[in-house]
Amino acid sequence: MIISIIGTGNVATHLFKALSHSSTSYLSNASINIINSRTLDGLPDHSDLILISVKDDAIESVAQRVVGKAKFIAHTSGSVSIDILKDCAKHYGVFYPLQTFSKNSELDYQEIPFFIEGNDAETVDSLKTIAHSISPKVFEADSTKRKRLHIAAVFACNFSNHLVAIADDLLQEVPHVPNDFNSEEKLDYKVLLPLLKETVRKLDTLTPKEAQTGPAIRNDKKVMSAHEDMLTDQPDLLTLYRLLSSSILSSHK
Repeated sequence: MIISIIGTGNVATHLFKALSHSSTSYLSNASINIINSRTLDGLPDHSDLILISVKDDAIESVAQRVVGKAKFIAHTSGSVSIDILKDCAKHYGVFYPLQTFSKNSELDYQEIPFFIEGNDAETVDSLKTIAHSISPKVFEADSTKRKRLHIAAVFACNFSNHLVAIADDLLQEVPHVPNDFNSEEKLDYKVLLPLLKETVRKLDTLTPKEAQTGPAIRNDKKVMSAHEDMLTDQPDLLTLYRLLSSSILSSHK
């Protein structure tokens, strides 16, 4: 089996690593290639599967350049329709790993859910088999469901990480304070890590609504007013604080 992954970004790099190190017999003799999307240097004349793992707005142009180069062609995007590949191969689909990827971050691939879509049963079965060589968490999801998954992931992951970045900026404004070693250090986001880890841990046993804490859910106007006073010179953050607080309060009525 020949699998060619087109792209050299975070997702492509991790898929190459995961497939290359798969212990399943299905991939034991497979040739796994990672190909630069700009040059396509090293792309075999024919692959069993081409996975296009590039920026969303580049998927279609890359796909047009590999027409006839593989039995199966799939992209790895959460937000792009399967139909973008319909003129590129007889068998086409989507191979979407729901995870945040950074090249130098180690991941437990067994924990990553994969969402599969195909234009026919043969494509679905083939993509599911390959996904199962990486993770036991493999599901089918059409383009509509996958788009819903993607926007949910943006709220849960991208927006929450950005909020931690905002928290880090706020902490950087705190005057120097001594740490446990009596050296002068500024506070940063790492002081929040135990809090963040416990927030996520609770979601194993509680729903997000059940796990919600903080002044907004209590409608603690005195605390929220004090926070707003601290943000008067940062109007964008003040607006964001009020929107999020209002959203929390209204969702728990």
